[in-house]
Amino acid sequence: MVPHMRGGGHRSPDGPVMPARDGVGSGKDPLATYRRAYRVVVALTPSRRDPDLAVQRRIFAALGAAAAERDLVLATYDDATPEGATLRRRFGGIGFRAILVGKVGARNPPVGRSTRTRCSPIDAVPMRRQEMRRTP
Repeated sequence: MVPHMRGGGHRSPDGPVMPARDGVGSGKDPLATYRRAYRVVVALTPSRRDPDLAVQRRIFAALGAAAAERDLVLATYDDATPEGATLRRRFGGIGFRAILVGKVGARNPPVGRSTRTRCSPIDAVPMRRQEMRRTP
């Protein structure tokens, strides 16, 4: 199973949602907990009922093993939460947005809607190339 995250916690591949270790509700970086371990698709939404969020979840679920191979997780943040407001200030924009954030916290090009357009930018990053060379 591909891990999914929600603002304020994360789900490991074989465990329940766990509280974030750092930054939740304190004005610190809500993504700090995931740094160096995951590449994160940050879904910023004005509402959990946003239809674009439902589409993003379906797209992410369709990635399946491709997401797991790339340590890619989905983190959703509602603008009404402190974490969502912090990330909205950081990434800007209005309405629904999906932003790819690398393992070291760098913002990457906008995410696509297909497996190829979602995975190609990740596979082009030097860190990912190293990971692919290490994988048998």
